[in-house]
Amino acid sequence: MKTRRILAVLLALVLTLGMTALAAGGYNDVPEDACYADAAAWAAEKGITTGDSDGMFHPERTVTRAEAVAFLWRMAGKPEPTETETFTDVERDPDNLWYQTAVMWAVEEGITDGMGSGEFCPAVTCSRGMILTMLYRMQGRPYDQETVRGYREGDILTDVREGDWYELPVIWALNSGILGENQGETPSVTVQPGADCPRGEMVFFLYRASLCGGGASDPDVPQAVETEIAQIDKYGNLDLAVTPEALREGGYEPGDVILVKIGDLELEMPIGTQYTDVDAGTPVCCLKTSGDGTEKTILAINSGDLAVTAGIAEKHVIDAAPGYEWNYLDGYDAPVQVILSMARKQGYADEYALHQLTNSRTNKREDYAHLTDADYANFRAVETTGMGKGTLYRSSSPVNPGLNRNREADAALLQAQIRTVINLADSEVELKQYAGFQTTNYAACDIIALDMGMDFQAEEFRQKLTDGLRFIVSHEGPYLIHCNEGKDRTGFVAALLEALMGADAGEIRADYMRTFYNFYGVQEGTEQYRKISDSFLESSLAAVLGLPSVRDHDGDLRSAAEAYLKTIGMTDEEIAALKERLAAD
Repeated sequence: MKTRRILAVLLALVLTLGMTALAAGGYNDVPEDACYADAAAWAAEKGITTGDSDGMFHPERTVTRAEAVAFLWRMAGKPEPTETETFTDVERDPDNLWYQTAVMWAVEEGITDGMGSGEFCPAVTCSRGMILTMLYRMQGRPYDQETVRGYREGDILTDVREGDWYELPVIWALNSGILGENQGETPSVTVQPGADCPRGEMVFFLYRASLCGGGASDPDVPQAVETEIAQIDKYGNLDLAVTPEALREGGYEPGDVILVKIGDLELEMPIGTQYTDVDAGTPVCCLKTSGDGTEKTILAINSGDLAVTAGIAEKHVIDAAPGYEWNYLDGYDAPVQVILSMARKQGYADEYALHQLTNSRTNKREDYAHLTDADYANFRAVETTGMGKGTLYRSSSPVNPGLNRNREADAALLQAQIRTVINLADSEVELKQYAGFQTTNYAACDIIALDMGMDFQAEEFRQKLTDGLRFIVSHEGPYLIHCNEGKDRTGFVAALLEALMGADAGEIRADYMRTFYNFYGVQEGTEQYRKISDSFLESSLAAVLGLPSVRDHDGDLRSAAEAYLKTIGMTDEEIAALKERLAAD
C-alpha cells in the first residue's frame, strides 16, 4: 500500500500553528508560508470559515463540536435539513443561530448523534479522530471492515488498532490523501487520533478532501477526473488520454486552477488554451487545438520541459524515427495514471484574460488581408542596433505546412537571398519528410537542423545553440533563424543576438512583440502587450542572461550576452567572429 506523508504534514501543522508572519487568506494570524495557509484562504473564499470579530482565524485554537459541524455544513453548500428537532443544550443556547441548522443537518445525515442524554455539547473540543470521523460520515462511510483489511497489511498504523471506533475514518483519510501527499512506502505511520485538532488542522483536512475528491459534495464543484499519459511529445509535454471536450463537459474550463496528481507528484496549474497563457517557466494544462482541428489535453511548462523538470521521464536519442524515445524514471510505470481535480474555480480568470490573445491566430491567409505575405509568414529582417542591413532574418517555418505559412515564408526566403538557415525545430529526418521539400527554395540553402527543445536553460538546448551559432560563423549570410511559429525559440535566439550586437531592451521588446501582432493582432500600449513582453523579457531572457531585470539593465545586455555565450562553450575568438558576421551588410 502507498502510504502518506503523515508525520511531515502533521508535524508541520504543529510547528506553524500560532506563528506570526505575513497574513494569508485575509487573516492577520495565518502566515503565508504555513502549510495550512492555502487551506485557510480556500475556506475563507468558499465561506466555510469567517474568522472572529477581531479579524483573526486563531488556527492554533482547538476546534469545537459546534465549529466542526458548521464547517462541514458550509462545505456541503448549506443544505436545508428536513427535520427540525435538535438537542436540548442547543435549544437552550442563546448564541445558537450560527450553528443550529448545521447541527440539525449533521444529525439528519448521520454525521453526529450527540454525546448522549439528549445533548450535543457544542463547546466540547474535538480530537483528530473525531474530525476525521465526521468527515468520513459526511462522505457516506465509503469503507467497511473488509475494505480496510488490505490496508492493514504490515500493520503500519502504530496507534490505530483494529476495531478502534476511528479505524475506518483514519484509514480512509490516509488512503484518500486527506492527511497529506503520497510519499511512497513508509515503515510506520503515527496519526495520533486522540490529539486535539486545531482549527488550522481541520481546514487543512477539508481542503485536502476537496482536492482529493473526498469533499465534492458541493454540486458546483466538478468531480475529479482520472486519466493517463497517452504519450510524451518531443518537447517533454504530456499528452493526456482525456479529451478537452470531456473536461469541458465535466465542468472544467480555461481560467480554472486544477491540482494534477501524477503518481506521488502533485502540481497546481491553471487551465489555458495556449502555452503562453502562463508566464515562461510556469506549468499549464492546455486544452489545445492543432492546425487540423484536432484537440488534445496537454500538461506542459511554457518554454520548458515538464517530463524532465518534474522527474517523470528522460529522453534518449535513437536512430529510428522520430529520432527520440522517452523512458519513465523510477516510480512511474506505463500507463502512468493522472488525476485532475478542481483547486479553485476560475482562480486564474483575471490572469488568463490578460494572457489570452483576443484575436486568436488562424491559418487562413484571407483572415490576414491587412498583412503582406512576409508578415503573414512572420518573416522579417532583424534591424536592431549593430545588426548589419539584410544580414539576419527570422521567420516561421518555410517547410512545415502545419501553420499554412510555409509557401509565403519560402518565397520571402528567396527574395531575401538567404544562404544559410538555422532550423531550431526539426531534425534532419523530420526536415526531409515534409512534402515537396526538395523542390523548395529552402532546400538550396546551407541548413543545420538542430531539433531544439523548449527549455532555454537545459544543457541540450545550450549545446545545440552553440552548434547553431558556430554554423553561422562558418557560413556566408544572409542568415535565417526559424522554428515552427518563429515565436518562442526563434524569439529567444533573436533576442540574444540582438543584445550581443548592442540593442537595448526597447528594441528587443519591439521585435519580439511584432510576432504577436502578426499572429494575434496585439497592439503596443495595451495591457496584453505589456504582460506578454514582460513575461519574455523579465522571466525568460533575464533568467538566461543572469540579470535581475532586462528592462533596467540596458548597459549590461551586450556584456551579459557575451558572458552567456562563454558559459555555453563559445570562445572569445568565436564570439568576435559571430559579431563580425552579424555586423556585415
